[in-house]
Amino acid sequence: MVVSYITGTSSGLGKSIAELLLEKENHFVKGISRTSTINHQRYSHIKKDLSMKINNSFFSKLPNNCKKIILINNAADIGPVTRINNQSYEDIFFNYQLNLITPSVLCGQFINSYKNIRCEKLIINISSGASNNAIQAWGTYCASKSGLDMFTRVISKENPSFKIFSISPGIIDTKMQKKIRNSKKEQFPKLDHFKSYKTNGELAKPRDIAIKILKIIDFPEDYSDVKLSVRDM
Repeated sequence: MVVSYITGTSSGLGKSIAELLLEKENHFVKGISRTSTINHQRYSHIKKDLSMKINNSFFSKLPNNCKKIILINNAADIGPVTRINNQSYEDIFFNYQLNLITPSVLCGQFINSYKNIRCEKLIINISSGASNNAIQAWGTYCASKSGLDMFTRVISKENPSFKIFSISPGIIDTKMQKKIRNSKKEQFPKLDHFKSYKTNGELAKPRDIAIKILKIIDFPEDYSDVKLSVRDM
């Protein structure tokens, strides 16, 4: 038996990863998001707004026959696509909470829950190419993803019994990209560039990226680096 906890399973990449894992026999998925859109006998849903404070652990005791336990921190938001001086305290706090604080808290809870369990243990934090690039109007998104990368490196050193990765999935055709395309050019100079991804059919399908991430899930021992990019696969 394999058990996976995945945040942001209502749509996009998180949903695609969950659906692919559920195609595997004896794989159970627990999704964490505000809404549930997956109907499967081996899928269970934890309703939670991950931009809010997490008071209790989501992680339960594992069955004795569990061979592998997985956490995938996928939920994220670009936030307001505008310069930082146009953002409120609430805007800024929301982005750091969802993109960095919540994954950090969940990683800590996951490690505490399963550090003494004798099975394969895997954490995947979904990062972004924006973690390495300063993109105007994406200040808190770039900073939160950069912070997530460094956090992942630190906890990987702290917890050698866990395989831990930060993965940049590339540019995917999701609600986030639609939000970016609906922004204002005076605030986001690269607007036309991002619109062209859609026009030219250059956006990856969530399922195609999920298939590549499953290679890491299935064979984590094949990857020595903590920070990975789907584009290199």
